Amino acid sequence: MEQSELEILDDSVPSKWRVCAYFSDDEVVKILERQAAIENRSLSNLVATILMKAAKELEEQQKQESEPT
Repeated sequence: MEQSELEILDDSVPSKWRVCAYFSDDEVVKILERQAAIENRSLSNLVATILMKAAKELEEQQKQESEPT
């Protein structure tokens, strides 16, 4: 059984790496800024939460695809 890239990463030690993304779609940036303001949190915190959720969903999807039916 092949491991996903997320499973291969050593997460036993907290990562000191940070992700930095530059996004130039002004419409999407405004949507995200508006949502961050509604939730009274920073844009970076909102985006980090969205990325964590997406990564977990991707991992779950990959698990389901690898399970025999």
